[in-house]
Amino acid sequence: MVEVTVVRVVIDRDGERFRWRLVQGIRAGADVLARGVRTYDDERSCYRAAATMCRMRGEAMLTVQQPDGHWRWVVCGPDGRPLAESPAVFTDAAGCGKALVRLCRHLAALTGAEDSPAPQPSSYSVPR
Repeated sequence: MVEVTVVRVVIDRDGERFRWRLVQGIRAGADVLARGVRTYDDERSCYRAAATMCRMRGEAMLTVQQPDGHWRWVVCGPDGRPLAESPAVFTDAAGCGKALVRLCRHLAALTGAEDSPAPQPSSYSVPR
């Protein structure tokens, strides 16, 4: 039996603007894989932003230590500003980076780009 993975962009209204999340359907519900950090004027812009995140290269991907010591991955857009982040936090940079690499491999398999090299995210800490 072949298991089908469904990944979709979910759009949420944020006042007069919109936000997006990348959600994977699983047997017990749904798992949020990524979430946009910007707001957009319309739903179409959300879809474009999610597609842009899926195309970004390793140099746009960061593992960032938060002021509380936890780690989160961030993907920056072509303008260098954060575009998406991990919905989960991680206890160390290695686990955070591995989660981002897994996400990128998963998205590459879904989009047919499996031959692309795995990204190598950079790490930095947010000053306390």
